[in-house]
Amino acid sequence: MIVAQVIFWICVAAILYSYLFYPLFVKLLSSILVSKNPLVFKENDSHLPQVHILIAVYNEEKVLARKIASSVTSTYPNHKVHVHFGSDGSTDGSNAMLEAATAQYPNVFYTLFPAKTGKIGMVNSMYATIPDIEPNDILILTDANVFFEPNTIYQLVKRFADPKMGLVGGSIINEGKKQDGIFKQEKSYIFIENQIKYWEGNVFGHIMGSVRRLLCS
Repeated sequence: MIVAQVIFWICVAAILYSYLFYPLFVKLLSSILVSKNPLVFKENDSHLPQVHILIAVYNEEKVLARKIASSVTSTYPNHKVHVHFGSDGSTDGSNAMLEAATAQYPNVFYTLFPAKTGKIGMVNSMYATIPDIEPNDILILTDANVFFEPNTIYQLVKRFADPKMGLVGGSIINEGKKQDGIFKQEKSYIFIENQIKYWEGNVFGHIMGSVRRLLCS
């Protein structure tokens, strides 16, 4: 009987730690660390690094126009943003849309992969062909169905004002209008998960999203 009670309370403690005590712990520690190391960032154009956005595409014609627009329309200096698309043998209208985008925007580049290569293979290949890339250039890895707000690129890049910063992750918000089912619960879960990731990044230094190029060498 005593053994069963001990096991029961250990299970209860583990659940409380995972869902209550751990989030409170990383939130508190994150607040302390951020207050001791406030972010200092120079907004002058000459101090901003070059940004390379790498996007793997497969049959994304329904979202591609918006993705292109959100990538080239930004508060970040346009001449410092380079958007690299790779099409993994798309069979819809994606290739035609990308060709049109490269003709319209001088900072948009497009590579066709005729055989199935996979997302990681395409990203690695696109990265390897970027000319004149510098160690402190910023790489943003993103999907075709994830759209940037006008200030997204700037908000990601400004964190690299800290020379010790290697990786920065963005916060993804579900735009779905559906209100039935578990929509509200899912939205709350995503919000809490993003907050915990932010706190963990401040405390432990582990997150994924944008990356300083020198880490890829």
